[in-house]
Amino acid sequence: MLVDKPPKGPQWAFEVKWDGYRLAVHVEPGRVRVITRGGYDWTRRFAAIAAEARQLGHESMIIDGEAVVLDEKGRSDFGALQRALGRKPSLHDPREILFFAFDLLYLDRA
Repeated sequence: MLVDKPPKGPQWAFEVKWDGYRLAVHVEPGRVRVITRGGYDWTRRFAAIAAEARQLGHESMIIDGEAVVLDEKGRSDFGALQRALGRKPSLHDPREILFFAFDLLYLDRA
C-alpha cells in the first residue's frame, strides 16, 4: 500500500519504493556490465556504478538493485535521474546517481 509515511509499531514491515532504473550489475573477469531489466547493456550510461563495482574485490558476482538520484529531502526523483543521464539539461551530474543494492544474486567465492 502506498502511503506518505511508514506505519509505526512492531506489527508493520515496509519497503521503500525507489523511483529509478532496476539494474543487474554483472562483475566478470576483466569486465563489468550494467544490464537493465529489459536486457539492455547500459554500462556506458552508468559508468560510475560500473567503476565502483570493480572496486568490490570479487572476480565474479551479480548484484540486483536500483539506480536513483535523490532530491534535497532524500527521495528518489526519476526526472532528475533521466536528466543526469543526459536526456535533458540537468543540475545533476551522472556521478550523483546512486545504486541501492537489494540482492547479491551470485558470488564466485573462489
